Amino acid sequence: MILLHVIVMKVLDLTLSASVLVVVALALRRFGARWSSPRVVRWLWFILLVKLAVPFNVPSPFSVENWTDIWFYHHPYSVNRALEAAGAGWNGAQEAWTNLWGTTDSGYASGRIEDSISAEKAGWAPDPDVVKLSRQSDGLQSILTGAGMIWLGGFIASLALWTIRSRKARRLVAHALPCGDTRVLSLFQHCKEEAGVKKNVRLMVSGTIYPVLYGLFKPRLLLPYDYASLYDAGELRHILLHELNHVRQYDIAVLRLSRLLQAVHWFNPLIRLAVGKIRDDVEISCDARVLRRMSAEEQLRYGMLLIKQGELNHRFVHPDYTGAQWAAGRSQLKERILKIAGYASIKGGKLSSFISAVVLVLMCGGFLTGSNLYAEVEGSKTTNPTLYVFWLADHANPRSMAVIDSISNQMTGMSGPDEEAVMLLKEAVMQSAFRQAMNRLEVLSGLNPDRPVVIRSDRIQEELDRRGLDTGRLWVTLKYDYTHIKAFAFGLGKSTLVDLTDSGLNDEIEL
Repeated sequence: MILLHVIVMKVLDLTLSASVLVVVALALRRFGARWSSPRVVRWLWFILLVKLAVPFNVPSPFSVENWTDIWFYHHPYSVNRALEAAGAGWNGAQEAWTNLWGTTDSGYASGRIEDSISAEKAGWAPDPDVVKLSRQSDGLQSILTGAGMIWLGGFIASLALWTIRSRKARRLVAHALPCGDTRVLSLFQHCKEEAGVKKNVRLMVSGTIYPVLYGLFKPRLLLPYDYASLYDAGELRHILLHELNHVRQYDIAVLRLSRLLQAVHWFNPLIRLAVGKIRDDVEISCDARVLRRMSAEEQLRYGMLLIKQGELNHRFVHPDYTGAQWAAGRSQLKERILKIAGYASIKGGKLSSFISAVVLVLMCGGFLTGSNLYAEVEGSKTTNPTLYVFWLADHANPRSMAVIDSISNQMTGMSGPDEEAVMLLKEAVMQSAFRQAMNRLEVLSGLNPDRPVVIRSDRIQEELDRRGLDTGRLWVTLKYDYTHIKAFAFGLGKSTLVDLTDSGLNDEIEL
């Protein structure tokens, strides 16, 4: 389940950072219309997609996260505090359920009297502080597990809904026929040259009620069967130019990626709003590229074509049709027409271009970089696991806070050995990159939890002999560096306790 916890926290981290970016992008889109061209707005949304799609970033003192993370993770009402409160509430509910129904628990961490008695018989009675920390950890893990299952269910449901909705589009493509009209094919070839499209795009006719571009790797442009009666030659040219500019700009890939990221962040209404705006701005940007090649009279006809198609289709928009939205809703259609009407005024000059470039550079530097707060921790991580071996005296209780603190401090170099705990060995266990990845994945995901990790005891025995230690216990652990998601750290590793005997250690120790 640790893997699910890591994924959930990373998704939460990305969605919080991206939400700030969405708010800024929407503000620039709304109030920067005078200096921002459709291409600039499109780049703003591309920055958002990169932010959501890339799970890591480069730390920078100029990153917005240096300020937002303080509020998200270190404020009294931050995510940390909310999760801790939820974990405490979960523990309280479990305790109330236990008291109500008299159920028992086998773990010592519950803090009940019967667990403490059984632990005392083994001589390892846990300290109250250890019980408290263990309960906090258990509560947080329970909350993360529940949140992870909810997120995973929503993600799967979103993908399933997307697949179901795309069935009609796939059927239309499957039953489409190659266009045999030589006049239209000649116009199509001329438009490809005008748009600068060298990719193989097939022109087909189907039962669609409006023109649509379909296909990520093998694009097909679908026209209605009755296109000859719906559009004249000029309108067909505008439609073909529009769709081919979608191909030139890789808009299908952008829209597919945005929909996939929306499925990942299905719980965030700001991401859903942003994906809708991305779809609109992809169309507006494509309109602008087409209008750039047209005279004022042709631009007017292009706008009239949008109105005409809107009247033909009303508000029917199939969610999987990725291309020119000739069936756009009224609000999007109105925005596109207004952009077309004001196209000459938004071309801008050198000052507008300079402002746009500065804004994009600042947005990239501020949002595509990460917080410096966690850079040092991430930079000190190692890929190989580290083997730690501690000697514990006979009277040492491995469940006491004093022993746990001593072990932790020695592992981090904050203190030296004491009477109860002595670090005998600390060394990296060299593994191949493949073995490292597989071991880490197994530990994170819980795969093969019973598969033992075998450690040779030669070096350990040498240290015992050198120090003259032949009684007590050994605490042996193979530890991977913590996986950090901002203020959260997930520990990975395997441990065991070994009693020392007169005959010494076995040749191998299994963790």
